[in-house]
Amino acid sequence: MKSIFVIASRLVIVVVLIIVLTGLLQVYMIYGRTAKPMERTEVRPGIFVTVEEVSDPDGSEGIVVTTEVHWDTPGVSFELRPLEQGPEGLWNGVTLIFQDWPVLTKGYVALMNTSRIFEHEWHHNYPFKQATYIEPLIERGRLSHYWEHVYMIWWDDELNATFEEDKPIPDHVVENAYWGIGTQSGLVRDGAFRPGASDPDLPQPLPISFIGIDAERKVLYLIAFENASEKFAATYAASKGVVEGGRIDSRNGTHLILGRGTGQFLRGIRNLRFLSGYIGVRYDEP
Repeated sequence: MKSIFVIASRLVIVVVLIIVLTGLLQVYMIYGRTAKPMERTEVRPGIFVTVEEVSDPDGSEGIVVTTEVHWDTPGVSFELRPLEQGPEGLWNGVTLIFQDWPVLTKGYVALMNTSRIFEHEWHHNYPFKQATYIEPLIERGRLSHYWEHVYMIWWDDELNATFEEDKPIPDHVVENAYWGIGTQSGLVRDGAFRPGASDPDLPQPLPISFIGIDAERKVLYLIAFENASEKFAATYAASKGVVEGGRIDSRNGTHLILGRGTGQFLRGIRNLRFLSGYIGVRYDEP
């Protein structure tokens, strides 16, 4: 009996140590690996990174990381995290993982989070937790699920991009999309901030993940703000070249991490929640 008690006590100690070390690692990566200011730099052919410190009277402040991806450049590509089957046979399940793991294992130049999840409270936030997406995603032609309150940025199999404002998702999108990311808003349209698209109930400023496109020039923008209002984020995004775009999962789910070859390996913007869905940017020698 005594030996069983000793083994159990040791197991408890090991578990507590793992939790503490995981927490310390998270804190270090969030506060110790923030991206450093960097002028717009072509870190790989067709991929540009800008890191700026901003301050605005509305309370927006801190670091902004912009990854500008010219997806028709030879060797440049992007991909979404593969979908997992969730409740009721839908493909809207996801397993929370460490934010840096895909950057380390897949060699991404940059990675940003995508859809929100339902189970976002702190006590649901731990590695390998099973969660469920809110905004739909389309990954290699497969739709995760339907949800009526969503805009969709999507690409066909020839990488022609569209910002879809019709809700719910139209049939032609489901039939023709190869990649697709559901957004919470359409804050930028025709290269300008749309005040009516802001969420009046959203406490601001806050960490924001923003995705945008210039469909004509075939440019994807992944932008993360440490602390910004929706107006500031949208105006900033438009100034960088975004023609259409909006906010995706933000607050404690805001992550944009830079990879090898950027001069800022594993630096970026992170928050407390472990990673659910993501979009990863790649460069492979053509």
